[in-house]
Amino acid sequence: MQHLFRFIIVGSILLSSQALASQTIYKILEQDDEGVASHRALDRTLIGDGIDPVLQFIMLDSPTDPDTAQLLWVASEKPIPWTRTAEVQSYRMIEYADLPEGSRLEYRIFTHETGDELTSLRHVRSADDGDYGVDPTVINELPDAVYDLHVHLLTPDRPTQILKQLVDVSDFAIDLNVDEEVGLENEEDVAPKLEPGDGFKGETKQPANIGDGKAIAIAQWNVVPQQQIAGSFDLGVVAHHVDGIDHVALSLDGGPWIKINEPTINPRTGSEEYWATLDASGKTGWQEVRAIAVPNSGKPRVLKTMRLYAGENEELFPEIVLDSGTYKVGQLINMIQPHTEGWVTIRAADGVSRDKVIIVGNANTRDRHIKFKGITRKLGQWDEHYGNYSPESWWWFDDTRIEGNTRSRWIVHHSSRQYYTDTSITDMQTTFSGASLLARNVVIERGWEDICRCFGMMVNVTVNKLDRGKFTTYHPDLFQWFNVNLDNFIAQDVSSPNNVGQGLFPGHIKNSAFVRMDITTVGSYRALQMQGKTQNVLIKDCSFNGPGNLRYDKGFKPEGLVFRNSTVGNTQPRLPEGWRHKEIKIYPIEQTQVPK
Repeated sequence: MQHLFRFIIVGSILLSSQALASQTIYKILEQDDEGVASHRALDRTLIGDGIDPVLQFIMLDSPTDPDTAQLLWVASEKPIPWTRTAEVQSYRMIEYADLPEGSRLEYRIFTHETGDELTSLRHVRSADDGDYGVDPTVINELPDAVYDLHVHLLTPDRPTQILKQLVDVSDFAIDLNVDEEVGLENEEDVAPKLEPGDGFKGETKQPANIGDGKAIAIAQWNVVPQQQIAGSFDLGVVAHHVDGIDHVALSLDGGPWIKINEPTINPRTGSEEYWATLDASGKTGWQEVRAIAVPNSGKPRVLKTMRLYAGENEELFPEIVLDSGTYKVGQLINMIQPHTEGWVTIRAADGVSRDKVIIVGNANTRDRHIKFKGITRKLGQWDEHYGNYSPESWWWFDDTRIEGNTRSRWIVHHSSRQYYTDTSITDMQTTFSGASLLARNVVIERGWEDICRCFGMMVNVTVNKLDRGKFTTYHPDLFQWFNVNLDNFIAQDVSSPNNVGQGLFPGHIKNSAFVRMDITTVGSYRALQMQGKTQNVLIKDCSFNGPGNLRYDKGFKPEGLVFRNSTVGNTQPRLPEGWRHKEIKIYPIEQTQVPK
């Protein structure tokens, strides 16, 4: 059955090179018997037979940020007259907006399931050549399917920027009767579902480079591996690239590869990532998920296979359950045999708050995957989680409070992996050190030397205060790496508003991304200081509120460093000292111009 769609482009957007990249969202508006409007993901099967709905693509101004566009799809039986709530600015037709010289807008329609573009429906508005391609105001036929709209802004200094912003529809109102506003209810977006296959047949091959680019995608799983899952489990990848990510492809057990074209908020993690849903209902056994992060131009990254276990298995996932009290960690660990598949969980009993279960002392072990959940871990001067250099010494702190004292050195040492989820930490000399890292939804109340010296990823992390006080003579740093070649590190949505120390202080670093970081240093401490060889590094949407410089005298050598929508210091042009170099790209280019 064919359905008729008329594409009506409405709204306004700042078409400057400072427009922020965000996320595409597609919504369907329906009216129930009582006239209440609701929304859900656009699915042609939900509209009903015999109805030829009009699909409107509405570009909205952000109520809080004039540089951000918001996109809403609305479907109904007829074009909907609509108004904005009083808190939101008025709109204008996007056709009348001015484009920067040498730039163009492209409206592209994709089949959601396959990610294939309907090129015959592409519409282009060019600053130089006017409009061409399909007429967006005429009737166009589309088969039953789910579709994505991408609005691309292409400028001379940003060849592939995609405008895509999640709109919180609860902030807006649709006027179904012109004079009567009806609010929208909040509902979760429908996520792509991973369909299983019969198992992977060998390793996933490295895809060919895209275009002329050579820089590899920067990507990390935002998932703790080998955990036990049940029901619907939302999992994804955080991915970035100096030229942008085209998509992340996911496959379950050799099943079809699902393309995730835009990063959105994963409701399980609260992080912006490329994610899909794995339905573990009725399954038992290991599930394998593979991912490939594909850039707009450059080298795709094939991530390591993610293994998750569906169903019950007391042998793989035993528990030590604790009532209220104080326990020595050594005695607890002595109860655990070597365990290198799955996790042994040490947790508070049901109904017992984590402040009532306190675990103290030094943990010295190897070849064990140990998870602490819902407890308080107190560390003295020499207390740590020591893994004896074993590649199977893994530590996971979930819904845990970790408390050091004025002499506590580090949490994990000489281990392979460390994971922190929904956890609070305070008073550690070095918070993250000694093992590969995933820290997500972590609040660090105070650190007093370095926060991070690890490989891996920090996402949604807040450092309330970094201050050495009288506890050490070493200078503190938010990020610092000694004598290592840091590779594929991601810091996303990290803030440190009271940083009595240096901010980002890397040595040799490559293939890494720092995105939406907000660092405010106190006194003369540098918010940004880079040394060593710097290859394929992205600094995007960051605010370094303090001095910054690039230390050529300390071996700084850029081979692909991109600052995108980021500021350093308070002196125009708000860039680090030494930024003028052919291997350093600044976007937007207007940022390099000092106002007269």
